[in-house]
Amino acid sequence: MKNKGFIQTFTVLLILACIYQLSFTFKTRGVEKDAQEWAAATGQDANKYLDSIGPMPIYNFLGIKYTYLECKDKEISLGLDLKGGMNVTMEVSVPDIVKSLANNTKDPKFNQAIDNAVSKFNGEQDFIELFKAEWDKVAPGKNLAPLFTNKDLKEELPYDSPNDKVYSWLVEQSKQAVSRAYQIINQRIDQFGVVQPNVQELGNGRILVELPGVKDPKRVRNILQSSAKLEFWNTYANYDSYKFLEAANTVVKNKLALEEAEKEDKGDSTTKGTTLTATEDTGIDSTKKDSAANTLSALNQSGKADSTKTPEQLKKENPILSLIIPNTVEDPETKQQRWADGAGIGFVPTREMETLQAYFDLPEVKKILPPNLLLRWSFKPTDENRAFFMLYGIKAGRDGLPALPGDVVTSARKSVNPNGEIGVSMSMSPEGASDWRRITAQAAPTHDAIAIMLDDKIYSAPTVNNEISNGMSEISGGFNDREADDLANILKAGKLPAPTRIVEESVVGPTLGETARKAGILSLILGFLAVIIFVILYYGRGGMYAILALLLNLFFLVAIMAGYGAALTLPGLAGLVLTMGMAIDTNVLINERIKEELAHGKNYSNAVSIGYKQAFSAIIDSNITTLIGGLIMAYFGSGPVKGFAVVLIIGIFTSLFTGILISRIINEFDMRRGREVTFTTSLSKNLFKNANYNLVGKRKTFYIISSIFIFIGVISMVSRGFSTGVDFKGGWTYTIQFDGDLNSNEIREEINKVITENVEVKTYGTDNQFRITTAYKIDDQNPEVSEEVEATLLKSLSKFNVKKEDILSSSKIGPTIAADVRQESSIAVILAVIGIFFYIVIRFRKVSYGMGGAIALIHDVLAVLTLYTLFWGILPFPMDIDQAFIGAILTVLGYSINDTVVVFDRIREFLGINKFDDQKEVVNNAINQTLSRTVITATSSIITLLVLFLFGGEGLKGFTFALLTGIIIGTYSSIFVASPVVIDLDKKKNKK
Repeated sequence: MKNKGFIQTFTVLLILACIYQLSFTFKTRGVEKDAQEWAAATGQDANKYLDSIGPMPIYNFLGIKYTYLECKDKEISLGLDLKGGMNVTMEVSVPDIVKSLANNTKDPKFNQAIDNAVSKFNGEQDFIELFKAEWDKVAPGKNLAPLFTNKDLKEELPYDSPNDKVYSWLVEQSKQAVSRAYQIINQRIDQFGVVQPNVQELGNGRILVELPGVKDPKRVRNILQSSAKLEFWNTYANYDSYKFLEAANTVVKNKLALEEAEKEDKGDSTTKGTTLTATEDTGIDSTKKDSAANTLSALNQSGKADSTKTPEQLKKENPILSLIIPNTVEDPETKQQRWADGAGIGFVPTREMETLQAYFDLPEVKKILPPNLLLRWSFKPTDENRAFFMLYGIKAGRDGLPALPGDVVTSARKSVNPNGEIGVSMSMSPEGASDWRRITAQAAPTHDAIAIMLDDKIYSAPTVNNEISNGMSEISGGFNDREADDLANILKAGKLPAPTRIVEESVVGPTLGETARKAGILSLILGFLAVIIFVILYYGRGGMYAILALLLNLFFLVAIMAGYGAALTLPGLAGLVLTMGMAIDTNVLINERIKEELAHGKNYSNAVSIGYKQAFSAIIDSNITTLIGGLIMAYFGSGPVKGFAVVLIIGIFTSLFTGILISRIINEFDMRRGREVTFTTSLSKNLFKNANYNLVGKRKTFYIISSIFIFIGVISMVSRGFSTGVDFKGGWTYTIQFDGDLNSNEIREEINKVITENVEVKTYGTDNQFRITTAYKIDDQNPEVSEEVEATLLKSLSKFNVKKEDILSSSKIGPTIAADVRQESSIAVILAVIGIFFYIVIRFRKVSYGMGGAIALIHDVLAVLTLYTLFWGILPFPMDIDQAFIGAILTVLGYSINDTVVVFDRIREFLGINKFDDQKEVVNNAINQTLSRTVITATSSIITLLVLFLFGGEGLKGFTFALLTGIIIGTYSSIFVASPVVIDLDKKKNKK
């Protein structure tokens, strides 16, 4: 074996890297266990503990300190289907943005073009392109620029701009609107109090939001769909605000002291702290606290550090001021600390914000603060670790209103002044400019700040240097390109709010998530044990190499997933189980080849060397074809299906590394110690020995069997159809726990008394759970529609005493998402077949091989579809055609071609040696000689999938059934369809 030293060194380094990567998971699990214990002891939410410890170092690795949040980013994360939570896909309304950009013009042709484009828009196409086509139809040759431009945009979009420039400008404005919505949503998720939320842009104006463990889906919907509110506010100077807080500090100090005295008088020394002091007793070990934060927060009322007192003493004496690090800078002349310019009062640790806000909300505190003083937090944290937020003092106007609403801003863009300083140029409407002149004239003499507030948070608070009379303002402050772009984009939120709506959502309750996780882990363990037993029974000691390689494979796979940041979903667990079966396939190909060489009289060392060498091409070919299906699945899939694809793809590479290289290193290590193992047992010794079945001669019989079966399926597809999942047709799905002995028909009849729109009720598991699907109000764009549908459904189920808490999970798939899924699923399957066809043709250099493989794949797809059209509603588990089913089909295509490639590879080898022999005989011999590995590879995967089907939980039943039957059908087609078709195609070609 060449480069053995390099491979051994690389393996050791890879193992160390994987241990390092997985260590973060053990650290976070330890902290979360502490949080649960603290929650049980205090009766408070564990997330409060985790929020407080988030920016603190919890792990020291070789001198490098990692905070809890940094460790969370590096751990193995679980998908929402395994831990519970809410998954929402938001869609920014591009048609509304275009209308707003045109100032909601009444131009009839413009509105006709918009309406026509909206009617053809399904969420997948580029809306601007649709609008362009419709405008050219209804107003050919008419210039669009006058509808969009104004005096503030005359440089950016002149009145005589050609339409192509207008379209490009609209595209850019739409992108900015999506980016703005992304920023706003990213900030809003902080309100939900969840650990490790995820927000990402998906393209096509869609934004994915994942909120683990969220407890109030209604609140999430309301906050995410509400319009952004941009306002301009006058401010108090920070030193003035601080003086007010000194007075508030005294009030809170006296109140807490009085409460403590009352408790002592009652002899109550065990009572828990009030909500005011909730974070005082966080249960966090003082050795874990951020020392820098504690040092900076240890301040007395004069704002100077007092090193003679502990942080606990300072908090007791100064409950408000000890939590604020004053916003000071060093005076260059006096070298003393002074207040920084502006309205920022000071930095507050993220973990203390809730406590401080509770103090501010006390009636006693509100009473002594000026009525027009509003204390507000910064929009974003002030540091990368999210450890601190800035506190501002805002000055409310008459009736508590802002100085200026945000909709007066007509344009904002990044600018660069003559000194090269990056800033933001902002223009206002004539009405806004007039008010702006008055506001800036009042602020300029004392260089007061004007706060830009978005959704009640301060995005920026620039100081005013002079009166601005023309509404044209320049905001500067050491911005970089990204910060300037972001601020300019946010300033447009008043005029262009970028409305968003929920087009897809899924809520998984913690109970269902916990059940799914336990079932998935159980199936993983049982599948692993089943594979070990099978391999030992069939290969004896020779199978130990495959088992050791499999152990390392799973270790590498999980660690790489953690490093890659891939979430482990329920289908992802299925991917791990399937990877075990496929990983064994690599060693099966090698072991079977070694057995052949030993049977031919080779010594052990030569047999091993030749076995690894001769099996290599078949292993690579079969894994590349599986990789093609996996890559297509990852590109077109979403959510859990994409998670399955990621596991499958990573598993292919780790299986190749461990199956080919690691197993050989272990094998050669044994050989150097004089150990020669056998690859058979008493049970397997004579299996498939001297197999000589006339499979090719009976090929027409199998053609007829397959044709009849698929023909029956086609008739059923036309007459009976399929049970399509909600992600294919759109609608609402609820998984509900019922009491008592009920059946689906009884439940459906009750629902139909209230809801008549296409209601489906299916059993879900054996614990009296049912899955209900309906298209009721699925086209309704009302933000409250989710609550309305849920309330209506519960009303229809009142006879069964179903309550809100009985809903274990729910999901919504809008019509545009469903259309996308259908289209992309069809494209994915077609691309997989075409991709595999071309690879086979290129690899084997004959079109007939590619055609044989492609026909076998089409056969497999149609056969699996036949099973699903014939047996849905009959078998006691869901058999929906949905995105997960398409993922299973893509996997089956890759797996099916594996066995076919092994046979093709042996045919190519035999024809190279016996090129003048009868082709039928050569192909028949190739099928017989590879029969053992074809059956054994299929059996290893079938065993793992059968375990997954039986123990993997209800959520995986339909998905696993497709994989299980698909692999059985794929094995059949590899033997009885693919290779015989090659013979018939070549015979036809030779006749011509």
